[in-house]
Amino acid sequence: LRQQTAAGWVAGLSAVLETHGPGSSLSSEKVADACQSLAVFARIPEAEAALLDALRREIAPAEAALSELWSRSGAKRADGMLERGTAQMALGKHDLALRTFDELVEIAPYFAEGWNRRAALKYATGDYTGSLQDCGRALELCPSHFGALSNAGLVHIALWQARQLRAGMGGKEAYSNFGVWTRDVTGGWAGGQGG
Repeated sequence: LRQQTAAGWVAGLSAVLETHGPGSSLSSEKVADACQSLAVFARIPEAEAALLDALRREIAPAEAALSELWSRSGAKRADGMLERGTAQMALGKHDLALRTFDELVEIAPYFAEGWNRRAALKYATGDYTGSLQDCGRALELCPSHFGALSNAGLVHIALWQARQLRAGMGGKEAYSNFGVWTRDVTGGWAGGQGG
């Protein structure tokens, strides 16, 4: 019965999402109501999938706009370097991309996205300390930069996984220690600031 009730709410949320476009006040109200109703259905995968779909549909336009906004420094040279470094990174030319991003943060130290992209590159190449430092700088410049927050989270997960492997831990035992480790490893996130 519980599964059938959840299926009804999933269908209702899907109908709301299809009927009303993202961003309309009617859509937001109805989506919020339908989502709240689904929130009580723990351990029913369809409920989680429907909520994740609602999140994606409602947030995607704003996320795309913020990403575009953050990719603009206000200086053509810096914007061009960001594009070039990103393309180099996508082609696997990491050394060249690093030189481009190094120059970018030197000529435009105010440009949070330059620091964030260099952080992503450093993460991809295993320079976790450098990545956390660059994430920290990006977040100092733009505290709401969810890309930099995400990059910092990925670095911490990679460091934690490496520590668990060195300790010979795995599975449930490793996961039960994650919260303790995240507080102990640096006293907080990037750079050891409070927490």
